[in-house]
Amino acid sequence: ASTGRVEIGAFRTYPQGYKPPEGARDEFESVPLAKIEDFGAHQDQYYQLEISFFKSASDTALLNTLWNKYWVATLSSSPILANAGYMTDQLKDLADKVEQA
Repeated sequence: ASTGRVEIGAFRTYPQGYKPPEGARDEFESVPLAKIEDFGAHQDQYYQLEISFFKSASDTALLNTLWNKYWVATLSSSPILANAGYMTDQLKDLADKVEQA
C-alpha cells in the first residue's frame, strides 16, 4: 500500500559466529515480519541501524516548488486516510509477531 512516504532502512550483519546477548534483540528494531522472507534464514543475523539524511540547497528549492504547487491538496487531505494502509500493515505485522511468539 502506498503511504506517500519513502521507506529508508539500513541493516548491518553481526560478525560470522557472533551470538548477540539475549537483551540485544530488544535494543535494536528487528527485521519487519514482511521483510523476513527477503532476509531468508539469516534474518536473525541482522539488526537495524539508525539512519539520517540531509537536504541540499537544490533539494530545498525543489521541495518548496512542489509545496507551492500542491499545498491546497496537502492541506485538504486527511493524514489518517492517507496513512490508513500503512497503519493497518504495521498493526498486522505486530499481531503476526505476537501470534508467532
